[in-house]
Amino acid sequence: MPCLSIISCADIALLTDQGERRLAQAREYLVRQQQAGRFNTARAVEVVAMAIDNAVWTDTKGQKEGRSTYAEYKHSGLGPVRAREIVGASFTAKGVTDQRPLRKWFRFLLGS
Repeated sequence: MPCLSIISCADIALLTDQGERRLAQAREYLVRQQQAGRFNTARAVEVVAMAIDNAVWTDTKGQKEGRSTYAEYKHSGLGPVRAREIVGASFTAKGVTDQRPLRKWFRFLLGS
């Protein structure tokens, strides 16, 4: 059954067992990064976006028009948007900030 819309397609994929498992693995990884003092918001968004992308692909690949549905989802850019929402609700709302120091070769660009 094709997804009714791209948004509902992503939401449905996250509600499946595979989607919940992938999102839980991403959260566990980010918690480990936070405990190690290496949390980075941009990287957290990338990790969660990859988990969402994988969940959508797993959910749509068995469908008749799964490739086109997944291509529409990727073209919509919804993955990173949803990832920012999830990271914001899970980590940023709890007061977690970036813990990694600036890289020494980027300091001159950033004025530090």
